[in-house]
Order: sequence, then structure tokens, then C-alpha cells
Amino acid sequence: MSVAISTTPLYSSGPITFSSLRTNFQEPANPGKISASELLRILPTNNTNPIVPNCTENDAITTTQTNWKTQQFRYSIKRYDIIQSNTDQNTAGTPSANGINLDASVYWNNNLAKNIKKRIFIEGTCGNVSTGAYGASFNATAFNLQILVNGNIYGQGGTGALKSSGSGQGNNGGPALFVNSPSGGPVEIIVGGTARIWGGGAGGSRGAVGATGSSGQCTTYYNQNTGQDCNNCPGCSAGASSDNGCINNGICAQYFKGPTYYYYYRQCTYPQVFSVPGAPGGAGGGGGNGQGYTLTRTDSATLGQSEGPNSGSPGGCPTYGGNGFDGQRGSNGADWGTNSAGTDAFNGGTAGRAITGANYTVSGSTTNIRGLYQ
Repeated sequence: MSVAISTTPLYSSGPITFSSLRTNFQEPANPGKISASELLRILPTNNTNPIVPNCTENDAITTTQTNWKTQQFRYSIKRYDIIQSNTDQNTAGTPSANGINLDASVYWNNNLAKNIKKRIFIEGTCGNVSTGAYGASFNATAFNLQILVNGNIYGQGGTGALKSSGSGQGNNGGPALFVNSPSGGPVEIIVGGTARIWGGGAGGSRGAVGATGSSGQCTTYYNQNTGQDCNNCPGCSAGASSDNGCINNGICAQYFKGPTYYYYYRQCTYPQVFSVPGAPGGAGGGGGNGQGYTLTRTDSATLGQSEGPNSGSPGGCPTYGGNGFDGQRGSNGADWGTNSAGTDAFNGGTAGRAITGANYTVSGSTTNIRGLYQ
């Protein structure tokens, strides 16, 4: 993680004067006088602008006038800041549910729940490869905390629905930033002019199966023999489609020095009509991928492409009637912080939120946010 503590202790050497205390601790600096009674360490957490804040570094400063001394301000601080820079991301092999943990105790010296003004500067990039995680997160009780974003916080895009397996709805995009201060004061999120807080776009949904072709009728044919007749060939019954001729089947009578009579029968072909269903429609195509930290938005595939819809099955007797219709194309993947469109078969996917959690406010260049944040 690329996070540094940027707070510099005051009065690490040299004299401690009232004028310097006024300059360092009053906001804005009061050109008049300041008294010792105004330079007591303030404990209540509901004080949003303490002159002398409560923090670990200021523990030596008294909260009463009884034992107040200027030397108690040696190595004291007025603010506590941390700065994120460079790139922090979760890898594909070990995605974290929290992204970069901005509330990690190693950064804060037990000051989060105290009233000292604290700032987190996001100057680099925070991203996540998992839609079930955040690019960056803060989840701790804190007072007087600001998060100033001038860099980038990205959620992951949702993958498109596959044409052959899984849910037909496109996968949801992932959130970018999670902020919550349970039992604390509201966290101020201030969006800078160069910031990007972008939730992941949703993946496209699967297209509908193509319509079944029209039903029809098919004809098959069968042969049937007539009965035998002695020396005469019977005719075919009504409805025969063809006469396959007369067949001699042996002697039926023979007279001494007279004629010989033979058995005859006729082979006839008859039609048989039966109903058949229409041919099946083709499978619907898969959806495109949503835009995300490591995922590029794509359009859904077309007929004949990989993950594209299938052609309808051909019709024709003896199995089917009319041709099946082609499957429908899936929906395209969505851009940053945007829901994907639905299809005739499935609803679209939902975009990842730009900011989610509780107990926070958002101000500044909110046009640099893509996705829901309130």
C-alpha cells in the first residue's frame, strides 16, 4: 500500500511562544492575544473545531488550567493527515472485500475516535478486480474526518451473461468507495476537480431464445397388398397414390389338358398424413462486459460470433414444420456507473455504486462521480 503519514509535530526544537501558539492553533489565526485558558486540550468529540484538539500526540497537554505549561506543547500537532499515492489494487488471486483499508490502525495512532481534525488525501489510484469488493474503504468510528479525493477510485465492471450457462441476467458492477463511521461523526467526502470516483458498469444480459417455427403436416407412404384372386388381379382401393403392379403368387387351379389358373394380388401405395411441430429457435446470445477497473466494456456478440446467438433450426419433414427463428442478441455491457439494458428474456444488470456505506456527506466536483453516491 502506498500510504504515508504526513503530519509533522510542532515545536520539536526551539522556544514555544504565545504568538506561535496563536498562529499554530487558532484557525484562522487571531491577530489579537490568546490566553492559556484557550489553549487547554479539548476532549468532547462533538467539538468540530477544537483549538487544541485531543489526540495521542497531545496527551501531555493538560485539560485544566491548574498545571498548564507551554512545554506541554512540545511535539504537539494541530491536524493528522495521511496521503495515498501511486496505485493500490487487489490482485485477481487475492481480492479483498475492503480494497485499500483507509481505516487501518497502523496509519492513525489511535486518533480516529478523537476530535483532532483528520484528513485522508487520495492522490493516486485505488482499484479492485472483484465486483464483490471496493476500490477503497473506510469503516471505523471517527470524528472530524475528511476524505479529499483528487485521484482515482474505481470499481470493477460486471461480466456479461454467458449464452450457455449461469444466470441470464448480466452481472452487476462493483462499487468504488465504501465509507462508514458507525457511532461517529459524519465523514466529509470532498471531490476534487481531477478526481474520478467511478462505479463499475453492469454486464449485459442474455438474449431471448428465437421463436419456434410454425407447425406443419408431413406425409409418409406405406405399401399394402390386396387379397389374392385366382387368375384375376384385384384393383387398389380408393385413395391409393400409386399402383405397383400385379404379382403372380402361384397356381390356384390346373385342369387336365386345359388352362392353368394362377393366384394374383396387387401391391398398392397409400399416403399417411401426420402433424409435426415447428423447428426450435436458436439460443440467445451472451451479453457484453461492463466497464471496470480491469475490464473493458464490450458490445454483445452478433450471429455467427463466439457467444453470439444461434441460428434457428431448419424445418422440413419428417421431423419439423417451418424453420425456427434466430436467437436474439444479448444486451451490450454498460459504461462506468451505468445499468445495462435488459432483453426480452432477462432484466439488465445493476451498476456498482460510486460511493456506498453510511454516515457520510459528499461535496465538491460531484460531476466527477459516475454512479450513485447518495
